[in-house]
Amino acid sequence: MAQGNEFTHSFTETSSAYGIMHRRIECQNLIEAFLLNCFPFHWPPASHSWIRLLGELPTKSQALEMSSAAVAASAIGHMFHDQALVKQGLNYYTQGLRELQKALWDPILMREDGTLAACMALSLYEALECPNLGSEGYFNHCRGLIALIQSRGHEVHSSGAGHRLFLGVRVPGILFSLKHHTSTMFFESTWMEQPWARIPKSSHDRVIDCLAQAPMILERVRSLPHLSIFQQVDLLHCLIGECWQIDKQLDVTYDEMRRSEADVLYWPVPSQTEPLVDSRDSENLFAVVFCFQNAQVAATLMLLWATRTMLWSGLFNMYQHLESVISLQKPSCVALEPLDQSSLSEVMGTFNPIDRCGEYLSVAHRVCQSVEYFLKDEMLLAGPLSVSPALGIVIDSLRNRPGHDREIAWIQAALEVVRRKGLRVLQDVNSI
Repeated sequence: MAQGNEFTHSFTETSSAYGIMHRRIECQNLIEAFLLNCFPFHWPPASHSWIRLLGELPTKSQALEMSSAAVAASAIGHMFHDQALVKQGLNYYTQGLRELQKALWDPILMREDGTLAACMALSLYEALECPNLGSEGYFNHCRGLIALIQSRGHEVHSSGAGHRLFLGVRVPGILFSLKHHTSTMFFESTWMEQPWARIPKSSHDRVIDCLAQAPMILERVRSLPHLSIFQQVDLLHCLIGECWQIDKQLDVTYDEMRRSEADVLYWPVPSQTEPLVDSRDSENLFAVVFCFQNAQVAATLMLLWATRTMLWSGLFNMYQHLESVISLQKPSCVALEPLDQSSLSEVMGTFNPIDRCGEYLSVAHRVCQSVEYFLKDEMLLAGPLSVSPALGIVIDSLRNRPGHDREIAWIQAALEVVRRKGLRVLQDVNSI
């Protein structure tokens, strides 16, 4: 209504605009508080962090704003024991899902970095909050992330925010493939090389290159029972050679890390925390732990050791299977001419391979000795997010093996600490 030359507006006329503005400011404040209070200033490095993008990416969709606010409200709410804020996070999560669905139906918004970031934020919310008291929501988001990355194409992931988002999806995508026994795009040559067409790979990227090969190898291992003896021998011969090539790549990456750093990468120190497992009847399993030059070195080495644990334990199994096949065929070796015994001996005799891969438990111990570094209070939410993939890989590598009960109990106790520090999805799964 007008009064002279002045216009005045009733609250009703402006309430919608005011509500939108107020909500946007509230969401932005939450996201800023989340980034400032839930992560150390130095972690993760800005050039690799997708989480920092939650407060930076421009987008025409509300999906990113709602999804980021959901993560922020959940994390801040739990940090300060504010259940009202945690509940508000669930409300934002529901809105974020609805807005994301709209964006995915729009051919232009679907390709925006903000839409991918929103999907990643919702996945992180599932990991932090586990709203349905189960892991299926988290894994559904993983499926969606992999499909969205593929549909966007590798070209948009070779620089800038697109590259940082791709790096954030890569490890969860590989672990999803491992858990669900599915093939993965992350080992395809296009996806192993093109996202780095304009950016050199870091040591961490190269370790993940090695991890990315695991789902395809395990898929072929699972085919062994369905093959003839001759086919099993040929396949094992091939797989063993491939695995040792991966092991060599890990050695090269580690050597490059040592050459590129002026100081030592890590060093042993006495543990400063109470034992995770009651050790009244035995010594503390990890009384000596590792300190690292910095968090990026720590994350890279921990993942390298976890990958090697899986690799060596798998090789140990393959050698045992190969030996059993040979022993079964010895009585009929004259009739089975295609079985090349000299070739098999050559494979099994190179570099004392059985002795080398039989040391997988000592490598697993290195992963466990790295956990205390990440679970210090000052690491905040970055600690649990960093250790859970490596611990999940190691516990899956040791499970169902005799003689590793103490290590498995210790890792389960460590994962419980990780869950209490924020990754609530671990109440339902071993790793994310």
